[in-house]
Amino acid sequence: MWIKRYAEPEGYDPAFNCLLNRDGIDDKINVPTLVLHGAEDPVIPAEEAKQWSSKLPKLWKFEIVERGVHHLSLTEPGDEIAAQLVPQFIKETL
Repeated sequence: MWIKRYAEPEGYDPAFNCLLNRDGIDDKINVPTLVLHGAEDPVIPAEEAKQWSSKLPKLWKFEIVERGVHHLSLTEPGDEIAAQLVPQFIKETL
């Protein structure tokens, strides 16, 4: 249904606007947080992600994943790093 409805270039506007026009969430996250960021993310530069993450009040760890891209948990080596750090994060923050 999504492809049928939004296949044209202008069809991406609703999804894109949803992301652009939302309220910031950095002041609403008050739980332990693990941030993994791909060094080769073409969407969000690593320095920008690091700066945003530093605002999180309970940042447990910020990790730049070398060779990682935007969808870390779905691609190598992000999936491997996540598999290592997520159990440790859960164990230490519960």
